Amino acid sequence: MLSDKLEIILKEAYNEQVSLDSLTPEALESFMTVMSSLKYIASSIASNDLLTFSIKKGSAVCAVEASTATMDLIYEEIDTAIKGESEDKELTSHLRSIQEQVKRSNFDYYFLYKPYKKEIFNIHQRLKDSSKIIVKRKKRPYTFKIKIVKGFLNQIGGKFPNYHFDYGHGEKITIGCTQEEAMIVNQFLYQEVDALLLCKEWTTPDKRDEYSHKQILDPDTSRLLKTYLKTYYREENLLEKLTLTHDFIDETFETTQLGHKVLSLLLIAFNDKNFHLSELKTLLVISKPFKNHESIKNPRKALLETYTKKKLNG
Repeated sequence: MLSDKLEIILKEAYNEQVSLDSLTPEALESFMTVMSSLKYIASSIASNDLLTFSIKKGSAVCAVEASTATMDLIYEEIDTAIKGESEDKELTSHLRSIQEQVKRSNFDYYFLYKPYKKEIFNIHQRLKDSSKIIVKRKKRPYTFKIKIVKGFLNQIGGKFPNYHFDYGHGEKITIGCTQEEAMIVNQFLYQEVDALLLCKEWTTPDKRDEYSHKQILDPDTSRLLKTYLKTYYREENLLEKLTLTHDFIDETFETTQLGHKVLSLLLIAFNDKNFHLSELKTLLVISKPFKNHESIKNPRKALLETYTKKKLNG
């Protein structure tokens, strides 16, 4: 299998060429520090059976190899930490250890991300130019999730466009939408419907969850997506989540006539800057063979714009 690579090279120590066959105690200690930290970072993001580690001669070289999907995820987590946006204390600590060695004036380190047959990314210069890497201290008191909510649609409008599901006994939820979406939703007034929504889910009990409209679903599509989302949010490992998405789309195309429709809905549902870059990229990769399909080309184009902006702005 063709693979991508993260590679750290110690070329010189105190102006002397480094050889793996002959390391000074100080150079050995430094190299072992970066090697151990690289292993931790990769293994904390992806399971070990997806990774291959190596130590090579020719200076002192340590590397980890994996598939493009796995390595993209690892690199994006490193990128997030360098930007100071990571909430992972251990990962940030290990990347800071690498940064400390890379910044040593008497050591010449190279830290490279080498996608297969693509542009090489220079990580060591970013580590040198960055201030001390620290963990993002305040965790957000909310998360964003895709949800399917069933309700009786009994009201549309208001000063700001929205619609309401009324469950009786004073229990109801308000769903934000655009004017254009409100006009489409209006045809379902006084009906029970399944709505595909973006939910800002608060962890504090005094805050009510906030909902934004994505799409009204037919029963068959709703059943498929409910099963997928239940499994998706039960999984905590991001790489496993991305694999679930691949498998779900493949199975939907193989066993139903709803493949294009379901894929289109996921492109719409995940089109939001609050989702992880890898979640957006996975759907872009999956949908690429269908990019000219009538139901997919516009949602995919919109998601690509969101992905590009998020990648540039963080």
